[in-house]
Amino acid sequence: SHGGLVAFAAAFEEPRIKAIVSLDTNYEPIRGSGLNGMEELEAPTLWLVSDDGVQCLHIFGPPGVKLYDRANPPAAEVTIHGSSHIAFIERSQAFNILGQVVCGGGKTPQHKVRSVAYRYMIPWFLVYLRGEESFAEYYRGAHAKDDVDQGIVSIRARYPE
Repeated sequence: SHGGLVAFAAAFEEPRIKAIVSLDTNYEPIRGSGLNGMEELEAPTLWLVSDDGVQCLHIFGPPGVKLYDRANPPAAEVTIHGSSHIAFIERSQAFNILGQVVCGGGKTPQHKVRSVAYRYMIPWFLVYLRGEESFAEYYRGAHAKDDVDQGIVSIRARYPE
């Protein structure tokens, strides 16, 4: 979540950033906090998000605007079902226990959530950083459709025409 915010902040300032993947930073963190200019950001952006809506961050107030809704294409939001905010984090066991208490654990084991996340983020970078279009199949083709049909993810996406 914090890393996603840092990625956005860097992309606003550094035009050499050509693609962004954000792990569970799907809402403006605190209503009115910024990320102003999301509509002007040109880097293709993929949001990998938990279906708990980052509930543990809502202790700071209601969520703001969904960032995906303000983004230019290409943009995709992949919601990993059964996941929680903490499922994206690889940290010490002590942090995970605290995170489980504050955020909840989700139904899907962390290693499976991360596996699904990797299935989307790696092709995203291969397409938008290396121009290897054949990998788009994994986030907007048959592979992604299989994940949707199996209830693993839901996907919202906008691509240039």
